[in-house]
Amino acid sequence: IRRFVARISDTRLQGFARDHGDWAASRRWFSRKRPPRIGFLAAGDELTASSRMRVHAVARALAEQDVPTQLDYTPGLDVLIVQKRLSDERLAIAQPAKADGCLLVYDVDDLGEALWYWTTPSLLEQILSNADLVVTATEEQREQLRVLHNTEPIAVVPCPIDYLRIAPGPAQVR
Repeated sequence: IRRFVARISDTRLQGFARDHGDWAASRRWFSRKRPPRIGFLAAGDELTASSRMRVHAVARALAEQDVPTQLDYTPGLDVLIVQKRLSDERLAIAQPAKADGCLLVYDVDDLGEALWYWTTPSLLEQILSNADLVVTATEEQREQLRVLHNTEPIAVVPCPIDYLRIAPGPAQVR
């Protein structure tokens, strides 16, 4: 988790230094004296495997380290992480958040047909062109995003081993 936050921080610093020159004057940046305030827009609830692993578990782990997290967006966040599901409504949240100085991260661990369940090609292109950082689960996905969508920067955060904290129901004998 600490490496994830550090990677976001380092990527943003490098990007602003490259793109804006005096990046500190051009946008709000969170102080190194306090942890970033992070909001997540999850694709699903904890019963959705990727959301359980890539949002809910990460948000809990960050909160345990005193990093303020929330499962929505409110003005004043330092980082907004949008997990794969896109709609016009989600972009209407993400684009103003970025304009307000929020680091916009798009987390996508599905590509191809699996991704089209969660979004459309048009919405995907919009978020990829606006995101400060794209996060995916494998090196292969990173390469596909680079080649097919000309996307940079891309970080790889592998999915952890999945397990449900919810006890399974009784088996049905036939």
